[in-house]
Amino acid sequence: GQIIVLAGRGDSGARVSVSEDGGYSWEIRAMPAGSVGFAFAKVSPDGTRLLAGTQGSSSNRLYVSSNLGGSFTTVTNASMGMSDSWGYANGDLSLDGRHMVAAVFSSGAFASGNAPLMTSSDWGETWSPLSGTVSGQNGFAGAAISYDGQIILGAGNGAAAKLNISRDGGLTWTHIGSDGMPSGFEHCGLSGDGVVGCAVLRDGSSGGAATRLLVTTNAGVIWTRYEVAPGPTGVIGCAVSRDGGWMLTVGAGGSASRVWRMQVADPVYLPALMPFRIASMVSSSVGNEGGM
Repeated sequence: GQIIVLAGRGDSGARVSVSEDGGYSWEIRAMPAGSVGFAFAKVSPDGTRLLAGTQGSSSNRLYVSSNLGGSFTTVTNASMGMSDSWGYANGDLSLDGRHMVAAVFSSGAFASGNAPLMTSSDWGETWSPLSGTVSGQNGFAGAAISYDGQIILGAGNGAAAKLNISRDGGLTWTHIGSDGMPSGFEHCGLSGDGVVGCAVLRDGSSGGAATRLLVTTNAGVIWTRYEVAPGPTGVIGCAVSRDGGWMLTVGAGGSASRVWRMQVADPVYLPALMPFRIASMVSSSVGNEGGM
């Protein structure tokens, strides 16, 4: 798309940079006083709403804008019944920004044993936790939502984490287990219609390099697991194009870091990928009602 937003981190003050011409030029938007350490910034596909969240502060917040950062409405954790120390790892918006989801995360276990996915269905005016996600998770490292707000993914963090999947706007949920990976799920993404999705599992006990990429091409009913051999280029993130035809995965490893592009062979019917520079992946299919 032509509109791109980037979140800025830093103790001297948070920043959101916005490009309205596909990245050729950028403007830094003025943020409310005291906003520090943005973990993410997302814009709705139609460009009308912007959502950003902080992490690592003693006063974490969500920020919502209806004019691409010209001004922001601040959503405090207290207004949502949460501790100020609970930060936000990621978030996403529906096509027009009416439906929003934010992944709540903390470096430590939550007192309640269940850090929520927060959601709004009124353009960020009011927020509430999504019930039905698995308890015992140390927060969520990722969240994604379809254009119509009906299909939602929540990437749980920690050894007891699950990939939480809803196909009815959060009313009911199914789950994929973390397959013994102690770091749980790292990230997730969806196509515009929610048919194609991805999620990343990481093994933090071995330096975070051993990873598994999960892919669905039927709105989360069946997932295909791709094993990534341990090494310096373990996958830490994934994204799906709006039409579901392409997928990007991001690898970490210093000078060995890579970004891979893969083509989804048939985004509706064929549960297969055509790997691009990832020859070490093999796949197996799993259902979404139990652990893998």
